Amino acid sequence: MSLPIDEFLEAAELRKKDRLLAAEKVARSLGGDKATKPIIDSLDKIFEKDTPLHKSVVHAVVSESLRRENREKHVGR
Repeated sequence: MSLPIDEFLEAAELRKKDRLLAAEKVARSLGGDKATKPIIDSLDKIFEKDTPLHKSVVHAVVSESLRRENREKHVGR
């Protein structure tokens, strides 16, 4: 399983070549399973640094990373 931050960084690289795949990677990095219209429509804004949207998405990606890490620690207990 890819780490959320890795998926998000891959999406940043892909957004110029394949917007739909980039949007799907953003969705997965946020804990979703498919790209939604708001993600697709806002893809460029999501990667525009130093904006409230970018900061919010990065925060959500970090939170998702921590959630997955915590879940993996508790599996098998």
